[in-house]
Amino acid sequence: MKKNVLITLLVIIIIVLAFVAFKPKEEPVPVLPNDQTTTVNNANGKDYQPNSTIPSSTSSVNRNLISIEDCGVSLSKTSDWSVISSKSNETILDILSADQTGGNGIQIKCVLDSTITDTDAKFGNITYYYDSSTQKWMVQSPNEQSGGTYPPTIATPLFTVNGFSVFRGTRRWLSYIVPISPSSILYLNEGDTEGGLTQSLTNLVKTLKKL
Repeated sequence: MKKNVLITLLVIIIIVLAFVAFKPKEEPVPVLPNDQTTTVNNANGKDYQPNSTIPSSTSSVNRNLISIEDCGVSLSKTSDWSVISSKSNETILDILSADQTGGNGIQIKCVLDSTITDTDAKFGNITYYYDSSTQKWMVQSPNEQSGGTYPPTIATPLFTVNGFSVFRGTRRWLSYIVPISPSSILYLNEGDTEGGLTQSLTNLVKTLKKL
């Protein structure tokens, strides 16, 4: 009887040992440290994190963005406007609305200087300049009686856009002068459109932002 019990126990031990010996081993799962992230290349070769949203194409998003790189700013036009010329000497951009016939559209200049003078045959000249001693923008307004200008005073903006002061020019049709830095000035005017683009020009300048 005892012999049978020992044989049974021996068989059970052999079976258990055989099961343990031939059981498939599980590969350990690697754990990344908390400060390590995995990146995956998308079709454009750019890396993104698995938990982030894959960036979409920006070509359609920015098609209405006008970048004035010399001044380091941008403007956003509406889709019914198109850039018809761009010159590198002062970053001149002319944009003309599709519903406008004739005239010069809206002109945008980046003037790399600390002084700018806007001229008009009827209303005279107005000059804005940066005074390094006071670190303020000054203005010399036209004096219609004498044909000259008044003594310089601190320039008062019409309004501000994203920290930029917007001054009024002197042209018969609307013009804006926007100092970007002590040595760069953005100049915008509506050309010879007889005031037809006044609101469009104001809407445009209010989209001004830093690049």
